[in-house]
Amino acid sequence: MLDLTQHHGENFEQAIREGYANKFSTKNGTKFLVKQKFGLIDGADHETRKESLEGLNLKDDEVDWLRSALSRNWEGVVEEQQDSGKKTIAIRLARL
Repeated sequence: MLDLTQHHGENFEQAIREGYANKFSTKNGTKFLVKQKFGLIDGADHETRKESLEGLNLKDDEVDWLRSALSRNWEGVVEEQQDSGKKTIAIRLARL
């Protein structure tokens, strides 16, 4: 981290003060985010398709967090409101 601050100190300080937004993420990067944050496993908890992750079951606050964490090239779309209070969502490649 010291090397990072020495070479990119101004950008590093701005990221600390204002936050950092991921500008681009691959499908595998997005799957990794979902696995690390929510413990959801591809094939068991959701299905990966060519341009989407389908069938993720999340609570409202989890949906909000995920939408804020996704890079601009992905979007979280609510597909169904469940009786349990959870939502079934899909993460789809955004049409920019």
